[in-house]
Amino acid sequence: MERPSTGVFWRRPVVLAAALALATLAVYAPAIGNGFVDYDDGMYVTANPRMRDGLTRDNVVWAFTTTEALNWHPLTWLSHLLDAELFGLEPAGHHATSVVLHALTAALLFLLLQRATGATAASLAAAALFAVHPLNVQSVAWVSERKNVLSTLFWLLAMGAYGAWVRRARAIGYAALLACAALALMAKAMAVTLPFTLLLLDVWPLRRGPLTRPRLWLEKLPLFAMAAGASWEAFKVQQEAGAVVHTEAIKLTARLNNAAWSYLAYLGDALWPSGLAAFYPHLESGLPAWRGALAAGVLLAVTGALWRLRDRAQPQLVGWLWYLGTLVPVIGLVQVGTQAMADRYMYVPLIGIFVAVAWAVDALVRRGTVPAAAALAAAGVAVVALAVVTVRQVGVWHDTVTLFEHTIRVEPRAWVAHYNLGNAYESMGRHADAVAEFRETIRLRPEFARAHNNLGNSLDALGRSAEAVPSYERAVQLKPDLVEAYNNLGIAYAQQGKREQGLTALRTATQLRPDFLEAHLNLAITLRQMDRLPEARVEADAAVALRSDSALARYHRGLILALQGETDAARRDLQVLQGLDPSFAAKLQAALQAPAGGP
Repeated sequence: MERPSTGVFWRRPVVLAAALALATLAVYAPAIGNGFVDYDDGMYVTANPRMRDGLTRDNVVWAFTTTEALNWHPLTWLSHLLDAELFGLEPAGHHATSVVLHALTAALLFLLLQRATGATAASLAAAALFAVHPLNVQSVAWVSERKNVLSTLFWLLAMGAYGAWVRRARAIGYAALLACAALALMAKAMAVTLPFTLLLLDVWPLRRGPLTRPRLWLEKLPLFAMAAGASWEAFKVQQEAGAVVHTEAIKLTARLNNAAWSYLAYLGDALWPSGLAAFYPHLESGLPAWRGALAAGVLLAVTGALWRLRDRAQPQLVGWLWYLGTLVPVIGLVQVGTQAMADRYMYVPLIGIFVAVAWAVDALVRRGTVPAAAALAAAGVAVVALAVVTVRQVGVWHDTVTLFEHTIRVEPRAWVAHYNLGNAYESMGRHADAVAEFRETIRLRPEFARAHNNLGNSLDALGRSAEAVPSYERAVQLKPDLVEAYNNLGIAYAQQGKREQGLTALRTATQLRPDFLEAHLNLAITLRQMDRLPEARVEADAAVALRSDSALARYHRGLILALQGETDAARRDLQVLQGLDPSFAAKLQAALQAPAGGP
């Protein structure tokens, strides 16, 4: 291994790394002006009650014990909690953290490559391409993907620790390797392929001998054990949550076809990153078998050619195998979620592609086949062009509507985009637009119960409650445990005068979820309207027990108490209401003053 250059200061690796980090920050600076998006950001930050309290002792314990968000990733939760502690729920700070982590990762990648190979120009080119490539925007500009940039930073730190241990064979170096590997896994389970990438480094650039040497495998046994444990935990959590798609839904042959084709499609996006989207759906009929066969043939041909040229093309072989191997956990053989591909999955695999390309050009320059000036100019043009596209792609993640309108333009079959855009329109009061998006979601994904439920909500908001009922009925038929749909169906029935049917639906909601405050309240209201006050009182008491600070629950219980003639008890609720919501307090006061305690 070569020592860092001691020449002109601006050629020194640390200075170049700092310049690369600053350039990366400049390219991604627009992300700091973005908001949160209604696409997992609620689960991680905006609607997560833990974030209100920030980095407390209880929340630290929770971070290490929860499997919320279908993952065990305590370091990711601690990162979000720290941001909430520092910035509250203002998005700028959360975005800034992700941008800084990405800039540090790009700079670290350059330093590691330069330290291991001594090839400053090739190392800088590979790291610069990683820093500004548009495929990485999803990982950086989406707050929910903090786990990706955080995990990769510790992945590279583990590689640095490994290099130090190989050079000096000190216990502290190996301990640092294990610690960084553990932190990478505690941020995102995709780091399970880390030990395999270290084996690739043994081949090149560390040149520690062929992989047939048992020592190279034995020394990594603790890392393989950690990776196996993390893989099993991730699979178990996601399977228990129902996120793992069974072969009945997507058959193994379809998965194999999609996996092979995705390898080529990702390469296409790396070469020509246009039409990038937040979600890529599977084809309903599956990919044609010829596509999978063609892709598999190409992958085997490239692998075979590089293997035959392995003595002269070690960087290209290692980079290619890095790309193939690091994509394995997310290529869809074990299908988690419903996406066919995802830009975020390329964050680590892209490194292999850029290493292969950068060292191929470097070899051409060294042989005199390509003039150094021409190679430098081409690299500069490529980096600038990619940076321009990245700035535009960062703007796509500005807000929920912008994100999903863009996704639908480039991927009209993206039912997730139609569904989330419908939710965004509904929250903006654009009910007619929401109806259109939910209908399109249902056309593309007829069995998606939540789309039927939300379509009913939008129709009801437009005053078309009679049309909403079939949507709610279809929702509970498709998903018998969808409590929100039972609640909405109960309200819709009651509005149509079908109160007994409404009571049945509402009781089902409370049975499925005993802590469902809204359903208890709607039961109390419906029963009060039917003059079944003792039963209404029970439901109102249940609502207050669930949320003693709910003004709505206090108001309705006070109203029921007043109708029952229990004026003193009603006034106690009134007293509490005065501190919770004066407007509800005034309404309850008027009810208490009405003749015979009537409303």
